[in-house]
Amino acid sequence: METITLEAGVSPRVRVQSVGGDLRIVGRSGSLLEAQAPSRKDLTVTREAEQVVIASRIGCLLFLPAGAQLEIGAVGGDARLSGMAGEASLATVGGDLNLRDMGAIRLGRVAGDVRIVQASGTVAAEWIGGDARCESLQDELEIGLVEGSLSIRQVRSAVR
Repeated sequence: METITLEAGVSPRVRVQSVGGDLRIVGRSGSLLEAQAPSRKDLTVTREAEQVVIASRIGCLLFLPAGAQLEIGAVGGDARLSGMAGEASLATVGGDLNLRDMGAIRLGRVAGDVRIVQASGTVAAEWIGGDARCESLQDELEIGLVEGSLSIRQVRSAVR
């Protein structure tokens, strides 16, 4: 297992360009960013202007400051994010998506199932190819299309 660690600040802008396999992101206190993958040659972590840019040809695990602003391009497999208070956007997920204890969320296309438990900001999704389950949302929920079944529980604001 290869690990890359760098000082990122408590609310960095992080762009994950692409991940060839599964992606797991865990928010934690502090200002260190830690990226792990089975092989260092498959993982890149760079700084570009005001953001940290990450790419992995295979699956990877990221530990980020909980206040990070996330922009995720393409994930080839499943994605699992937890404990992220900052805004998060995910363009494309090839598998299932599991989100827990999040801030605001914007989803593009998710091919598999989506499960969102506890979000404090607005949740918006364009297209979900599988089932969707949303619960304990503190703000608005907006979903364009769900190909499977949809379950919504405990949303404190508007649902569209």
